[in-house]
Amino acid sequence: MVQLENVGIEDYLKDYSLLFLSYTGMKPLSPEVHAPIAEWVKKGGILVIVDDDADPFHAVKEWWNSGDKKYATPRQHLMETLGVKEKAPREGAEGQTYRVGRGRVYVEKRSPVSITAAENGDELFMERLRSVCGKKVKFDERSSLALRRGPYFIAAGLDESVGGQPWGVNGRFVNLFDPKLQLLTSVDFTPGSRYFLLNLDRAQKPGKPSVLAAACRVLDEEFQSEGNSKEHGTLSCKVDGIAGTQAVMLCSIPATPKEILLGEEKLSDFNVDVIAQLLWIRFENRAEQRQLKIIY
Repeated sequence: MVQLENVGIEDYLKDYSLLFLSYTGMKPLSPEVHAPIAEWVKKGGILVIVDDDADPFHAVKEWWNSGDKKYATPRQHLMETLGVKEKAPREGAEGQTYRVGRGRVYVEKRSPVSITAAENGDELFMERLRSVCGKKVKFDERSSLALRRGPYFIAAGLDESVGGQPWGVNGRFVNLFDPKLQLLTSVDFTPGSRYFLLNLDRAQKPGKPSVLAAACRVLDEEFQSEGNSKEHGTLSCKVDGIAGTQAVMLCSIPATPKEILLGEEKLSDFNVDVIAQLLWIRFENRAEQRQLKIIY
């Protein structure tokens, strides 16, 4: 989703080559948003407008039909800003394409709802879209949705989508939906799958022990090295959780622990991947806070 209110920010649209727009439903807050869109199209962008102008809210008293502006819809003001004089589509065509600078504008006078409601509306619309874009846009259709935010990678495999092999990623990940927080080196986003991945290559900081993920609350995390040594030190924190549930903690640590203390209790239920510098600790949660110390 591209925020219409932000198009006036310098270079906000520079990473996009194709945009869809409809004023069926939401309306632009001001006419100022249209000039940046027009400039983006002139530089080579492709703007696809799907709107039948039938939304009754076009008739409310707003900027496009007040003062010196006498437009029936805000879309008409956009077309004027683009320098496009509309004409009827060619016989047999669903919409009309206009050249604007180095870019182009495609207008289809239909409600987006009518396309989504049609049994094969998606296929027909994609056919027209490929025709409009030509070689300017490369389509990469996948059977999953994915979102990256910092060290996190969220993905869902769709039950009803395009065919072919499922898309996936390689690397070092932990699925935060996995109660064991196991290390994964490849993930396929198959139909129906749901992943909330932590990318360890981004989350782990070399030489800096830390808690990466936990099925409990972690507070007051602190690390103290032993002198100037990078292989000896103590990682400590306070933990609590829902009483009677199993806690698992995944930590980044440079060496095998000498001792792990939870309050006065010495923990033995843990395992280490020395090469990956990962430590898994398991214990039973309690509602009261306890001090956890990992001494290595």
